[in-house]
Amino acid sequence: MIIHLFHIPTLAANIPLSTAQELLDIEEKNNAANIRANHRLHEFIYGRYCLKLALAKHLNVPAKSLTLLKRPQGKLYLQDNPIFFNLTHSGEYLAFCISSDGEIGIDIEHVQKRTANIIGVAKRYFTPAEYQAIQRCEGREQYALFYKVWTLKEAAFKATGAGISAGLERMNALEISPQQPQMLHLAKSQHVLWFNHWLNPLGFEDIFLAIALEPTHLSSAAPVFELSNDL
Repeated sequence: MIIHLFHIPTLAANIPLSTAQELLDIEEKNNAANIRANHRLHEFIYGRYCLKLALAKHLNVPAKSLTLLKRPQGKLYLQDNPIFFNLTHSGEYLAFCISSDGEIGIDIEHVQKRTANIIGVAKRYFTPAEYQAIQRCEGREQYALFYKVWTLKEAAFKATGAGISAGLERMNALEISPQQPQMLHLAKSQHVLWFNHWLNPLGFEDIFLAIALEPTHLSSAAPVFELSNDL
């Protein structure tokens, strides 16, 4: 399973924004017209452009024929199509993954300014064990552990479609191993998830990336996730 990772300024330097906009449908163009911040506009347009090209290649259909719909919690999907995919972006980077094996969630965090109150966030939203582990760390190690936990949680809740409002404290990211699935218990459902996580993937600095897969068929073998910055 390939995770596509892109540096947005590099995309913008090689693909004119007008070219990327050609793959947007009417609703997406209207949404883009309401985005004022330039970096947010690039996130939106290049994210949809790259995702649609990859989906079109996977499904062997014209990219312009694809209409991305949105579930109540914001997860994108294709109507009457069994393919699973998820898109994420942060700062100068975007990433997505496409799967035929089950629901997926992916989260990327590009840490450009380390000014966030990560201790306060961890105390409020994480499990006591996660909060205490982060509190014991210092400097770069503290940020690395915080964002590892955060991206793993985001990926998990995006895979389930529940969103983080379902309760980040329901999952202990410290217990996660890429070689073993983990059970996530939500208020009205439970999910078996496989995970993987990367720090500085493909050599990009200050990037944290995590993925969660909820397979349609249970298997004892861990899924193989590969990284790529080419379609």
